[in-house]
Amino acid sequence: VEGTLPGTMPPWLSAMAESASKLANQAKLSTEISSLREKIVLLKRRWGEECFDPYGVGDLTTVAAKHADAQRRIAAATAELQAKEAELAATKVPKAPPVQVARAIDRVAVTVPPGVQPGQSIRVAKPDGTTFDAVVPAGCAPGSTFYVDA
Repeated sequence: VEGTLPGTMPPWLSAMAESASKLANQAKLSTEISSLREKIVLLKRRWGEECFDPYGVGDLTTVAAKHADAQRRIAAATAELQAKEAELAATKVPKAPPVQVARAIDRVAVTVPPGVQPGQSIRVAKPDGTTFDAVVPAGCAPGSTFYVDA
């Protein structure tokens, strides 16, 4: 790249390469996690299939032995799954807290229309064309002006 020493990357390109590597690692971990979850389901299913007939004839010794073996394999797969999930969680960038945006406040001069009394609600237009409702304050007669922050 122009402006860099031979054999070096500009900082922006290095940052992009690091981001791409991190995303690739996250995708790999997500795939491995999915495979481990499926493996656990298959281990349980296989145990059920292997024990169906022995259980049907009352061979609880075989059922118990196969259950112990299945539990050992499931525990190993679960431990591996938890390690991969922790590894994936460690690669995630924490989300930034939401930004509070201050809303612009417009002070609007409102002239009380004829026939409107204090306490009544009237529709008022802001300079940008949006409208809102305002309540005419006490002491304001038709033709008088009051101010509203909108």
